[in-house]
Amino acid sequence: VASSVKGVVGVSEVRSRGRPGDGFAELTVRVHPATHVREAHVIADEVERRVSSELKLRNVVAHVEPSELH
Repeated sequence: VASSVKGVVGVSEVRSRGRPGDGFAELTVRVHPATHVREAHVIADEVERRVSSELKLRNVVAHVEPSELH
């Protein structure tokens, strides 16, 4: 779900607990390193909204980190 959000180039460190309707998830989303901080927060907000809605979770926290470029 999170990886389908525009601007997300990777997802890691996914943790969850609880059950549908009363669950919690925390994850890290990777964005391009040149992404402006404001845009990165917009991306994180959309990840939280979609994950919460599609997986029926009460609370979702998405942390944003720059992707590693090689």
